[in-house]
Amino acid sequence: MRKFLYWCANIEKIWIIILLFGSIREIAARMSVKIASSISLGRHVGFGGQYKLLDFGHGQRLEQFGKYIVRRPCPVAVNEKPTLSVEQWNLADIYYVGKERNSSWLYKDCVIRENNQVADWKMSSGNNLRFILDTYDSGQIGVFPEQLDIWNWLENYLGDYFVENSSSEENFSVLNGFGYTGGSTMACLVSPLVQVFRFFYLSRNLHLHPIYCFACVLR
Repeated sequence: MRKFLYWCANIEKIWIIILLFGSIREIAARMSVKIASSISLGRHVGFGGQYKLLDFGHGQRLEQFGKYIVRRPCPVAVNEKPTLSVEQWNLADIYYVGKERNSSWLYKDCVIRENNQVADWKMSSGNNLRFILDTYDSGQIGVFPEQLDIWNWLENYLGDYFVENSSSEENFSVLNGFGYTGGSTMACLVSPLVQVFRFFYLSRNLHLHPIYCFACVLR
């Protein structure tokens, strides 16, 4: 804690992003339903048309991530009724079955897997956001599409800042309190002058970013 306070006291410009793990899963699930209620189901939501929320209900959501259709849990959709038919839901290429520890992912033959991972499954948005997708025990696949607006806001805000302060050579420091997919970190890295400090080593996808080496770990 002393080192952390010292670090904060000696930094001139700092942005603090606080994402609490206890609520992020609930926020993500609620945002998925919010997206569905505010747009037509099946409409592309960012990511250059690589993502679609197809349907949700009975505690599940049906989404398209790139070339695969995924069926997975959505706790806040327990009391919702699906729009699509059972036959359409069964078209999912990848689906999550069971609950918590007694759960697993199932794959249709069209899904190519190498070394127990889904091969060549990626999504991107703009120049900075690039994600390698895979299936995880938690029911996640490595990206939260509902966070795209936040990532775009971070990227645009910092981009505008450096346009307005183009003559400045001062570093701009960001403290990311929770790093998981690497999305927020990648969105902030609009310039080599941005330094992103994270509490956690676990941030997937950062190696895909051209200046990811500026993403440091705060110890």
